[in-house]
Amino acid sequence: MRRLKSARQLIPLENLQNGFGGLSEAQARITYDESLVAASVLLDRLGPNVSLLLESLGRGQDMGTALAQFGLTPADFERDVLARINSSR
Repeated sequence: MRRLKSARQLIPLENLQNGFGGLSEAQARITYDESLVAASVLLDRLGPNVSLLLESLGRGQDMGTALAQFGLTPADFERDVLARINSSR
């Protein structure tokens, strides 16, 4: 988490769904750290319903549509992720 906190710029969450192949090593490390926090936030917010979110994504729904099933917007999710990162400082 220390590496994530010291990053000058986080990868936008919407870019995380595109894979990490085109990133530099440093960007990939930050992206993996950020993904870990994002997954933790999803588990905390959705609990066992996270499996339903993953099923929706697997059927090709975009993240915004999948989150909307649970009353969340991408902005809500990103805010929660950033709050989690900032709260651990």
